[in-house]
Amino acid sequence: MSSKITMQHADLFALAADGHLTLPARVVGLRKAAERLRLEQAALPGVPDDPRPGVLAAYVDAAGNDQELPSLDALPAREAALRELKLRARVLTDATTLAEDQLASTLSQGAEEIAGEHLGPAVAELWEQAVAAVAAYPAGASLSDVVRSGAGRKSQDAWLKVEELATKYDSLRSAYSRLALGEAEIDGGGEFSELRNRDELWSESRSTNLTGRPTPPWPEADRRARLEWLARHGAQPWCPTPDQRDARWREVHGEPAKWAPVTR
Repeated sequence: MSSKITMQHADLFALAADGHLTLPARVVGLRKAAERLRLEQAALPGVPDDPRPGVLAAYVDAAGNDQELPSLDALPAREAALRELKLRARVLTDATTLAEDQLASTLSQGAEEIAGEHLGPAVAELWEQAVAAVAAYPAGASLSDVVRSGAGRKSQDAWLKVEELATKYDSLRSAYSRLALGEAEIDGGGEFSELRNRDELWSESRSTNLTGRPTPPWPEADRRARLEWLARHGAQPWCPTPDQRDARWREVHGEPAKWAPVTR
């Protein structure tokens, strides 16, 4: 059973579990605590059987046969076991809630650290691999094209590597999007939320200046083709904080215009 916070950050934790990125030690420890406590809850034994029906029957039998009435030790033992079980269940529930609350708080407060020191380096490492891989076969070639060209196993492996990297890149972007980074003050449209040099790749990237939905030069429906295009054209993916996005916006466009109030 997964908690809400675990499901919300599923990509982040999956990437860390697969060794694709690291996480702050505090996050790792709290998630481990929450997972173990949930397992302990699931492993709790069932309610012990009630011995009273058997004890009552034994009393009736003993009394009817002029025998000594049997011991009642089973009754308080069962009550004690039941009390302990309920106490343990309550403590595990409360401890699990505390661990998950602390994990959620740590992820929220450490969002910029995770973006800059953990996701960012993972994206940079992936991009180095992507740039090298796409250079090993012709642009736009399908796997069949590469095989038929007789380019060799290295080119085929590179094509397949891009497929793998595209999936991983999507997971990294999804993990980044789930961080509680807040909103950028100037780059509210997200122009620089993914690509630091988006303005160099797409001169019409500022959709606020256009009517309708602009179409980027890279493929949108096919994630593999999208990653290949970006890697071939010098894209610079990053995982910026809102302040970094705003700083890049100013660097490219200058200070935003100050709208004067309308006077009548």
